[in-house]
Amino acid sequence: MQCLILPDLPPSVVWKDVSLDDEAKTAFPPDKPNPLADTTFQEKWLEELRGRYKCDHTVGGYLEDRSYLWRGFEESGYMIHLGIDLNNLPAGSPVAIPRKGKVVHVFHCTKKWNGWGGRVIVQLDQPHGTGTHLLYGHLDPGTLPKIGQTLEAGEIVGKLGNGTNNGGWFEHLHVQLNTSEFMRKYAYNLEALDGYALSPQEAAIASADWVVDPTELVFETKEAA
Repeated sequence: MQCLILPDLPPSVVWKDVSLDDEAKTAFPPDKPNPLADTTFQEKWLEELRGRYKCDHTVGGYLEDRSYLWRGFEESGYMIHLGIDLNNLPAGSPVAIPRKGKVVHVFHCTKKWNGWGGRVIVQLDQPHGTGTHLLYGHLDPGTLPKIGQTLEAGEIVGKLGNGTNNGGWFEHLHVQLNTSEFMRKYAYNLEALDGYALSPQEAAIASADWVVDPTELVFETKEAA
């Protein structure tokens, strides 16, 4: 499985699909404070998971219920992840676009905890199914492109941020493929567009109409001969 959007990674790296919420339920008792509120602890834990699964990078999270993983992060207590996360990546890693598109949104979220850091949305010339707009989150805000800029397939969009400029998270890339319907919902306030559904009602709509699994857009899987 080769990642098409992280050009610095060799094709031989090993990715492992991991449910972080399931791992958190096993590792952290519900009657104790959530240790994952600390960015440094997040990094350490993700490295422990990588070592346990004997992989180079972990990935996953599309429509994953992360209410336990991030308990205490949102007032609703309900968090369904709308994209996938590419984890165990070093800050500064260049991030490329898999298909030609136009930058329609650039956002520097200044929140130091539970934020976005640098975020970019690119309208793809060629949709992936009903997915028309590709979102990257937790980038270094100083590396973002300009609104209106056209990016060719394989062109660098930005670089991965660190825990001080990516919204207060472990170093990872959030990839979310939005539909035109989801984009219209936030047409007058794109900054409010979220990476989580925060209620069962939102989650039901999101899975049907708002987002598409970006895995096949991000990874190339070669069939064994």
